[in-house]
Amino acid sequence: MTITHRNAPRSAADPLPELDELFPLRDVPPIVSPCVGRRLHIATVHRWVQKGVAGVRLRTTSIGAMRCTCRRWLAEWSEAVAAAREPAPPAPARRPARRRIAQ
Repeated sequence: MTITHRNAPRSAADPLPELDELFPLRDVPPIVSPCVGRRLHIATVHRWVQKGVAGVRLRTTSIGAMRCTCRRWLAEWSEAVAAAREPAPPAPARRPARRRIAQ
């Protein structure tokens, strides 16, 4: 069985979750819907994987022909989206430059 990552490189510091922690993308809406407050469509989950939100894509792995994720990756993705959506700190106010008068 070949397992490949999508959206993130595999390293010793960030190993793949155990197979029993992974679940197919079709199981994401029932998990996330109570947090959102309304029913989540499966197309939304696929959009999170393919296009992302605020430049952050949901991490998945492929088991055969099935795309899977885990609760840890959902939590990390959610935190990353929240951080990406935070407004940037305001730039310090600049005083207008003084004009030189030609003499």
